[in-house]
Amino acid sequence: MALRLVLDSMIWVQAACAPSLGRRGPSAEIVRLACDRQFEVLASPFIRAEVLGVLREEPYFTRKLAVGFDPEAWFDATLAACGELIEVTGPPVLQAHAKDDPILWLAAAGGASHLVTWEERLLHLERYRFAHVVTPPAFLAAWRDPAAHEPLPEWKVLRRGPTLRPRPAPRSRLVKSSASGAVTAPAGGST
Repeated sequence: MALRLVLDSMIWVQAACAPSLGRRGPSAEIVRLACDRQFEVLASPFIRAEVLGVLREEPYFTRKLAVGFDPEAWFDATLAACGELIEVTGPPVLQAHAKDDPILWLAAAGGASHLVTWEERLLHLERYRFAHVVTPPAFLAAWRDPAAHEPLPEWKVLRRGPTLRPRPAPRSRLVKSSASGAVTAPAGGST
């Protein structure tokens, strides 16, 4: 059963900047492993727009990108190699930080096993619906040692689909007589 991840926008941004900096941080490692089909990544138009906005408009990040780097082509090609784009909406989740709601909606609607983020306000949740909320290093440690960080049991059921359970056998309607200890069928009925 493949794990399904939602990567917060900053994870995508750090992965985009990593090659030009000549190093691989945990965010870049997660995206590389996803492109190698070790797990599936879910994204939404909201995350895509946020990532492209930061990579195009934030000077701190634009100067870390390789010359000629095309954020849109990179994001679309990377996502095509490792996951899918899902359009989601939902009700308010975090009243104080509504801008994080689309990430939580995606985790719930996409059946994510993990939401990977650096955001403290999301990390404080520890889990949302069926997804563990973890930092990139924590996810990589868990991925390398699956026994240490299994997906939540509810997620496994969700991914497996409904379980058909056999009907219990009809109970015998035998009655034990307290006086003689004999077992007989009740009057007027069959077993």
